[in-house]
Amino acid sequence: MQYKYIIFIPDKKKRLKFASEVRRLCKQSNTFIPKKYRHFYRADIGIESEIDEKILRKIDALIERRGYQSFKKRKSQN
Repeated sequence: MQYKYIIFIPDKKKRLKFASEVRRLCKQSNTFIPKKYRHFYRADIGIESEIDEKILRKIDALIERRGYQSFKKRKSQN
């Protein structure tokens, strides 16, 4: 099952630092510049990677520890 996470981090420097930390947790990942989301939010960076449950829990813990707002959306299977 694939999910897409949207994480709201107001400060640009913190966004880039968080993205760097997430990429270090992932064995292989790709970065990209996302499109507008619902016409009101523009993301600076996107990370795409296949991860296991252990890494997912680590990423969730990072989000929770930092107090960032996030939600996940089930990605359609092709």
